[in-house]
Amino acid sequence: MLSSSMAEFKKAFMDSPVVLINVFSVPQGLEDEFLRKWNQTAQLMKNEPGFIDTKLHRSLDPTERFQFINIAKWSSKEAWKSAFSKRISQNEIFEQQLPVEANPALYQIEAEY
Repeated sequence: MLSSSMAEFKKAFMDSPVVLINVFSVPQGLEDEFLRKWNQTAQLMKNEPGFIDTKLHRSLDPTERFQFINIAKWSSKEAWKSAFSKRISQNEIFEQQLPVEANPALYQIEAEY
């Protein structure tokens, strides 16, 4: 059984904001379609409970392995998991529809300056 302070820590961790960082490898020539699909998915996700914001970054060097990096903020890990699961079940996550390598992971902020 968790001690009271450990249970409080676990709840605070689960309820704290998280950052989704997703790096994408997009086959050359599919960049415009990728951007269109990413924007469609972002429009859906921004209406989900817990969504804070998202920014898509594009490499200045078109030969980089990861041409696009998405950084999104969510109110909690659970909010992101719920939204992602919903969109997967509705087949609305574009990575399933394009030959794109996606590498999503959730992070918490450790330091800020």
